[in-house]
Amino acid sequence: MNVRFFDIEWETDGEEVDLPTECVLEVDEEVPESMDMDLATFLNEEGANLLSDAFGWLVQGFRWEVADHETD
Repeated sequence: MNVRFFDIEWETDGEEVDLPTECVLEVDEEVPESMDMDLATFLNEEGANLLSDAFGWLVQGFRWEVADHETD
């Protein structure tokens, strides 16, 4: 599914960088079993890691919403 992350606040240590304040990332709907949480909790807790992995910078905060959800 695609998740829209928005109102993204990046931790840049004062560096001038061109980072998005909004983006859409594809996220697997299956939360790893070892995490034992629902998808909303996963995105709240792990969204910063997803964004950091995608753009290479730490995240201070963000909001999110499901951008699309395909059903079988």
